[in-house]
Amino acid sequence: MKIFKILSHRTGTGIISLFLAALLVSITSCGAGKYGDIKEFYNDIISTQEKYTAAIPKIDSSDDLIKLISSLGDDVVSLSKRERELGKKYPGIDILDNPPAELQAHSIKAKTALINLVGVFSSNDSRLGKFASDPQVLVAVMGLITKMQQIAK
Repeated sequence: MKIFKILSHRTGTGIISLFLAALLVSITSCGAGKYGDIKEFYNDIISTQEKYTAAIPKIDSSDDLIKLISSLGDDVVSLSKRERELGKKYPGIDILDNPPAELQAHSIKAKTALINLVGVFSSNDSRLGKFASDPQVLVAVMGLITKMQQIAK
């Protein structure tokens, strides 16, 4: 899985890459009418990405970064559980790579939100990297890695 390649990066950039990988997993892991539950799921993915897009520039300490890492892990686990439930309900639908026509707009919005998030991570990489050597940040990252490994099973 690509996540394990990302985890091998150097500490500062690796933390940023880890966040991005976690959100990518949440998307790939992932209203009313036909497919209303999938549309709602897409909306939750989008709002989760927007939450982190807004939070990243506000990180001013290791403690802020630790809280973000922990929250991100919880959100990814929650979204992954929902994705598995949807996968059982709709076994023939590829939500990310080839969604039905009714879901195309939601898929595009989710991918756009991810692009925005990547941009925010990239523009804050050097600022966030200064917290990477904090032992508690590393503990939080290891906790996130453990959650990601559990999701991959």
